Formats: sequence, structure tokens, C-alpha cells
Amino acid sequence: MASAPPGTFGTPRMFIDRGAGGEAEVVLADSKGRDRIRLKVDAGDVPSLEFLDEEGKTVYRLPPEAPGPRGD
Repeated sequence: MASAPPGTFGTPRMFIDRGAGGEAEVVLADSKGRDRIRLKVDAGDVPSLEFLDEEGKTVYRLPPEAPGPRGD
């Protein structure tokens, strides 16, 4: 199967990362490449989900308040 030429797929819309500190993150972007949703699990195994506006500001977060280092 031949690979597609660079730029064929347009703006990157999804990013998956594992940070040096042990956190895991999936970021979904809009059609202009702006981050709009972040799904994370931190190094302490605490999950979070953030919805971002066009400027990248968090407009909604689950859990609503950042939990402590052990999730409490």
C-alpha cells in the first residue's frame, strides 16, 4: 500500500501522547486544528475530561474540581 503525499489528510485532528511524568492524553481538534477536547489520565491514575472553546479556554471539566493526588 502506497503512503499518501504530505498534506493529503489536511489539518491534524487527533493527538495521542504519553508524557515523561507518566500521564496519558488524547486531544481532539476542530477543523482549524484548535484543541477542543482533552481526555487525560494523570500519573496518579486520576482521569479528567475537558471541553475547550475556540481560544483554548476550558468551558467544562469532569470532574468539575481538580482532585487531590490520590483522586480525593
